[in-house]
Amino acid sequence: MRRGSQVPAGYCGLFGTDAAAISTGIATSVILKATPLSDVERSTMTVLEVATEYYREVLGVEFGHIPAARLRCEHSHRNKVCAKDDCRYYPSSYTIR
Repeated sequence: MRRGSQVPAGYCGLFGTDAAAISTGIATSVILKATPLSDVERSTMTVLEVATEYYREVLGVEFGHIPAARLRCEHSHRNKVCAKDDCRYYPSSYTIR
């Protein structure tokens, strides 16, 4: 409840995301005990994979596809809290999961 109360009124209209989606993310984060350093629970790449699948299957919108096996983070050097080998997208640690 505390986290959800920090989402400002009108957020969905201003930023193009529904408060229900944000609330679902908050609830999932609390349930999984995710932190800013969690891997799967915070992975932007994972969200993009799921969103791309949703757009294709539900909305009929096809984006260019990069197989998950080829996804590599190109920004780890910029991230002071990069999980490195504990992140599935860190270039030197990639294994098929």
